[in-house]
Amino acid sequence: MKIRKILLFVLCFLLLATPAFAMPRDADETDIAEPQQENAENGGGILKELPGIVINGQGAILLEAETGKVIYEKDADVLREPASITKVMSLLLVFEALEAGDIALTDIVTAPPEAKKIGGSTIFLEENEQMTVEELLRGAVVNSANDATYTLACHVAGSEEAFVLRMNDRAKELGMTNTRFTNSTGAFKDGNVAHCSTARDVAIMSRELLLHKQVFGYTSIWMDYLRNGETLLANTNKLIRTYDGANGLKTGPTETAGYCVSASAKRGGVTYIAVVLGAKSDKDRFADAAKLLDFAFANYTVVNAESAIALPPVAVSLSKSGYAAVRLGGQTKFLLPKAEAKNVTAELKLNAGITAPLRAGDVLGTVTLRNDSGAVVGTANVTAAQDCPKATLTEVLSRLFLSLLGKK
Repeated sequence: MKIRKILLFVLCFLLLATPAFAMPRDADETDIAEPQQENAENGGGILKELPGIVINGQGAILLEAETGKVIYEKDADVLREPASITKVMSLLLVFEALEAGDIALTDIVTAPPEAKKIGGSTIFLEENEQMTVEELLRGAVVNSANDATYTLACHVAGSEEAFVLRMNDRAKELGMTNTRFTNSTGAFKDGNVAHCSTARDVAIMSRELLLHKQVFGYTSIWMDYLRNGETLLANTNKLIRTYDGANGLKTGPTETAGYCVSASAKRGGVTYIAVVLGAKSDKDRFADAAKLLDFAFANYTVVNAESAIALPPVAVSLSKSGYAAVRLGGQTKFLLPKAEAKNVTAELKLNAGITAPLRAGDVLGTVTLRNDSGAVVGTANVTAAQDCPKATLTEVLSRLFLSLLGKK
């Protein structure tokens, strides 16, 4: 009996000195720098043509907002003038400044003299006229007002020039490799080839803006008023009124850019973004966007790995509790054709020899999603939900002693 106890003591000592078998911590969010490209998982390849559907715009792209998965694209990397869709980046910086506490919706802002000289869409700001940030946002988002956008840019950065530097820096951070901004509004009298973007880059910044849920309180407004009812605001995005689930985002027409739109719509918890650049008419851009969104809602859905499988606590050697709660980390949602999504199965595979100590986020295994033919359509990491400390030698010996006595 003494020899057995000595051996158990030595074994416990060796085990306590053994490092944990867990992979590095998992990222909590998917990379939103750019839409996912073609791969064998997550819905297959990117379509270049849609069955029975003609997209007339010169450039276009369709993607699911949360996963970033691109469904369809047409000349998505060709440089084009983005016109007033430029304001998507301007609005992104404004909402980021609001969330950071750098500005507030109640701030009183004085319109600079240059604002009324821009022309184009306007709320008729007079020099030195004062409005709140909230009022200027309604003008910029609903009416696509250049004077309101310019005034907001100056309020955020001190000048439009400084604001444009921030726009280009943010574009670079997001991976918008084919975009360059030269002003905050996208308004030019004779065009400006130096101010350019692509359908893909517009989708990237649109997706980022949609992460700021506060924006929907503005993009979903159909009609509104400023100046105590004296100034009517009418949303330039007609899909807000005509398309089921439409909740954004931005339009932009100029003579050189053509008619452009970045449209978003949400149904059943799934949001799609359709970008159309260089359409020939107002009617064509909205028709193209509606056709793209219709195709997505009719043919695709999002499968959530968290709903596909229940995750029990995982046994952890040498831990204080003996088990660790787990959760899925990183990307957990995957866009699939509806036909594939019906018969998805989930398979849990844990790493061998999971040993304390663990830190929250350590990767302990994977959940693999497969379609009915066995092909992998998505993989999510299984991670420690919280820290799992290592048991002391006394705790391990006590547990072993109780085990020898037949007690738990």
